[in-house]
Amino acid sequence: MCRLTRLVACLLTLLFLVSCSSHSTQREAQPGLFLSSNNLPVFMSSPQVSFVLITKIQVPVQEGFDQEARLRNTLAVLTEMAAEVGANAIIVTNAEEFAAAYNRVSTGTHFLAGASFDLSPDAFKHVQLKAQAIYLNR
Repeated sequence: MCRLTRLVACLLTLLFLVSCSSHSTQREAQPGLFLSSNNLPVFMSSPQVSFVLITKIQVPVQEGFDQEARLRNTLAVLTEMAAEVGANAIIVTNAEEFAAAYNRVSTGTHFLAGASFDLSPDAFKHVQLKAQAIYLNR
């Protein structure tokens, strides 16, 4: 009986950890050809050409020396994930909300329940940048 309880507890813990994944994707369509993530254009609004939505991606803000470096590193992760699923561009869908949330966290005006007043890098993990990985029809 004790072994069964331990097994169930381990399985529940594993299920909890898997459900807390920091990167999430939701596939909408089949990918195109694999491209280098360095070559993917980043749109801040829907492009004027036709496209197919492949997947939706969101990642927490990545580490960096300043706000520009954090944004650049976060976009690099998004484009890398988009390239892996065959996208040839991404559309950032929450740029304004991302900037506002980042500013609240970085200035200390947005505290999480139970958080201390000293600003740690863990506070930035709650700021998510969302994008759509798309395939441009050219």
